[in-house]
Amino acid sequence: SSGINAEYGGVRDITGPATGATLGATYNLTCTVTVRSDNPQITWSKYGIQIFPSTALFTEQEIASVLNIPFVRVEDYGSYTCSAEYKTVGTLSTSTFQLTQTTSCVVPHIPNAEVERSGEIVMDGTQVTVHCGADPTTVITCQHGAWEDLIYECLFEDAKESSGTMLRTIIGTLGMLALLAIVGLFVFKRNTVESFVAHVYLRRNRSRC
Repeated sequence: SSGINAEYGGVRDITGPATGATLGATYNLTCTVTVRSDNPQITWSKYGIQIFPSTALFTEQEIASVLNIPFVRVEDYGSYTCSAEYKTVGTLSTSTFQLTQTTSCVVPHIPNAEVERSGEIVMDGTQVTVHCGADPTTVITCQHGAWEDLIYECLFEDAKESSGTMLRTIIGTLGMLALLAIVGLFVFKRNTVESFVAHVYLRRNRSRC
């Protein structure tokens, strides 16, 4: 059964986002239970599967059970039921809340990028610019609660720095090759001269004999 009984109380209502939940945002569903004489056992469930609430706030005549839904995903949408069971009288009081998807988006934070209005909630059809270093500006669009052309990470290298690094690498490589060539030529000439001197010396020795 549902509703509030004059004798023992019951679930008064569940409050949550009235206009729907945005993907990526965080929401609370609050189940308010009126208490008359006996404190009930409050449980949350979604399609028959029990969910444990985040906190519970107690007053003299009410209990507020709060279910936190962080970073809403598609699978979080659906029907949530809050139940208050009064064991002494064997009565169950319930209420449901339908969490639906809204047509708005949370502007994402993208690593290494400058994102216009990052963290804000914008309506369907909103376009946001993303600056990714020296790359051209990218535009992402909120469509049906999700982002089109979304960039998950900005990976870039400054073009000037990259060119300078490449030039320094080329110059360093050429310099090393030139040094090796000079050393090789010197060794080759030295070996050739020594061989020639030794050959002449041997010939002289033979001529003397």
